[in-house]
Amino acid sequence: MSAEGWHALDAVTPSSASAAAKPAPDLGDCSAPSCDRTALNLCTYTDRRGRCCDTGWCADHRVTVLGQRYCRRHGSTVAALGGRDGIGGLPDLGDRSASLVYWVSAAVDDRIRALLLDIAPTGTTLLVDPVRLTLANSGFSRRHRRRWVRQWKLVSHTGVVRAVTVEVEETAPQDVTARVDAQLVGRGVPPWIAFRGTPAAIGSAKSERAGYYSAICHSVAKHLATPGPAGEAVAELSAAS
Repeated sequence: MSAEGWHALDAVTPSSASAAAKPAPDLGDCSAPSCDRTALNLCTYTDRRGRCCDTGWCADHRVTVLGQRYCRRHGSTVAALGGRDGIGGLPDLGDRSASLVYWVSAAVDDRIRALLLDIAPTGTTLLVDPVRLTLANSGFSRRHRRRWVRQWKLVSHTGVVRAVTVEVEETAPQDVTARVDAQLVGRGVPPWIAFRGTPAAIGSAKSERAGYYSAICHSVAKHLATPGPAGEAVAELSAAS
C-alpha cells in the first residue's frame, strides 16, 4: 500500500548465509607459556595512558574480576585496587607495583593485625586501608613519585596513633618497603622476583617466601615495641585518590 509521499518496499528475506551468526574472531593461541589452546578472550586492561593489553587467553588461564576478563597479571592489579581506577587511571601495562603490594600485604595481613591489636591502647580502633596510590615528594623536584601502599592503623578520637605501611614505588617496582609510623623499618626484593627463572627459585620457593614474610613481620614487631610519637598522632599518608 502506498500513499502520497510514501513508497512501500517489499520485505527482503535475508539469505541463510547472511542471517547466520558471525563466527568469533580468531585470537590465536593462548598467551600462557606452553599452552597451545585457542584464546577465547583478550585481556580488557587499559592503563592510565590509554594503552590496552593485547594478550589472548584460554578458559584455563584467563581470570575474571568484577565481570571483566583479564590476563592473570592485570587481573591481580585490578583486584588489588578493588576495581577503582583512582586519580590518574590504572598503573602502566608493565607496572607490577600495585599487584606486588596486594600480594605481600595479603600474606602478612593476619600477623600485622595481631601485632597492632597486641599494643592497642584503650579507646583505639584498628582500621585497614585497601591498596591505594599516594604521591611522595621528590626532594627539590616538583614532580611526585607514585607510590602504591596498603596501611594498617590504630586510630583514636585524636587521629592515627600507630601505623604500619607496606609500599612499592613505581620507579622501583620490585622493591618492597615497610614503615612503622613514618619510619622505614626494612626493604627488599621478594625472592620469587630476585631469583625468577633460576634453580633457586624452583627449589626453595615456598620456604623463601615464608622467610621473606616472616622477616617483614619481625621488623615491624621490633619497631612497634618502641613507643610511638609522644603526645601526637601519626600523620596519615596523603592519598592520590
